[in-house]
Amino acid sequence: MTKIDTEDLLTVAQAAEEKKVSRQAINHLIRQGKLPFVEIAGKRFVSKKTLQEFEPDKGGRPSKRIEE
Repeated sequence: MTKIDTEDLLTVAQAAEEKKVSRQAINHLIRQGKLPFVEIAGKRFVSKKTLQEFEPDKGGRPSKRIEE
């Protein structure tokens, strides 16, 4: 059994506030598997360390490559 440091956990709302995004954005990252989480009593929590280390994708459309 893995031991969890509850002092290191943020709720989805706290994580969203920390990253200055919406709760929906955090939940979307969780659903996509891009942001690991722990579920306790039906609530999702994200590690502070994981959230700080998280780097979002560049996003947008891929640039067109120019063939030389």
